[in-house]
Amino acid sequence: MTRLDEVVGDEEATSFIRNEIVEQKGPYVEFVDAPKFHQRSAAEFLGDLDYSDELIDAIIGDLFDGDPSGSLYEHQAETIDSISADSNDNVLAVPTATGKTESFFFPILDHCISTDEPGLKSLIVYPMKTLGVDQLNRFISYLDRINRHRDPEDRITIGIWDSDTPTRIGTREHEIEEGSYVRGLECPREEGEKLRMLGDMTVGTEDNKYSWIRVTRDAIRNGADILLTNPEALDHMFVSNNSETRQILGEDPGQHPVEHIVFDEAHVWSGISGASVRLLSERLKSFYAERDPQITMVSATVDNPRELAYKLTGTSEAEINSIDFTPRKFPIQSPRATSVRLPLYSPSPISANQPPMTSPKPVSRMPTKRSARSVSCLLMLRMS
Repeated sequence: MTRLDEVVGDEEATSFIRNEIVEQKGPYVEFVDAPKFHQRSAAEFLGDLDYSDELIDAIIGDLFDGDPSGSLYEHQAETIDSISADSNDNVLAVPTATGKTESFFFPILDHCISTDEPGLKSLIVYPMKTLGVDQLNRFISYLDRINRHRDPEDRITIGIWDSDTPTRIGTREHEIEEGSYVRGLECPREEGEKLRMLGDMTVGTEDNKYSWIRVTRDAIRNGADILLTNPEALDHMFVSNNSETRQILGEDPGQHPVEHIVFDEAHVWSGISGASVRLLSERLKSFYAERDPQITMVSATVDNPRELAYKLTGTSEAEINSIDFTPRKFPIQSPRATSVRLPLYSPSPISANQPPMTSPKPVSRMPTKRSARSVSCLLMLRMS
């Protein structure tokens, strides 16, 4: 700042720091309506789309705690139906924490289960490594319910490849020691237990082992049905001088049965990074043209989702299915206002053994915790 001040002056330096270097994005606080539920149960809805019983059972067990009457949110059902209905690209634009993940992951699982063809089937692309790791935990939970009942050779495999993915087990640079924790991944069967590296192709705990979770580059080079990654890693795979790394995406165009390409948190990509994603999505569509994969853009709420998807994919807006958020409506009747006068001070009776009180203690006019909660609840209800 001092060096900059010497060149352009105090006002210009301050303006540059505030307006150019410090990037400001909002909203910082977002009021989110409750999502509307789909009118049919998830089991009935997914059954009509020919989802397998093992996948429906896994969804009911993990998402609804075994309740077969549980329903998806409206936007989840619309996205799943849109992906199944045609081969158009899709964009889902809904608020944060409203179940975007299930909207695209259930069709991915359906494809993995319904095809016997080996090879990469789905790519899920994230702008940040932390997002990929967080989502991987959720994916593992669903996959475990499916894979625990399958033979080892039939289990659905999933991997994560980014700059933090170690090459193999070992003690050298870019390697991970056996027994080390793996990026905070959690055991789906033991609450609170973290996964460790148990072997070249296996992670787990003392009681449970998962050979279908691929967290080293050598393991992913042996194949993964679902790959979590980022644009930079995909660019590296395309041009790598390691044939086994290129093989992850396929040595030849259309070699792998890739059907789904998902870009999560799509609203983050803009400017140069947005242009890079546009080129990457066009390259992926061209490389897998024989398979005609769908691109699904998943975004927070934006003004024009189709325009965003067009800018990031190159697909014309007319060929993009757009799914928006449907809020739940609560029929709430405003209570009538009433006026009640309450005494500010009600001294307890003075007994013969108590000295008389010369003056009342001051009474706080701040609401109690209970009344404060009531006011807060009333405000929330009136906002709904």
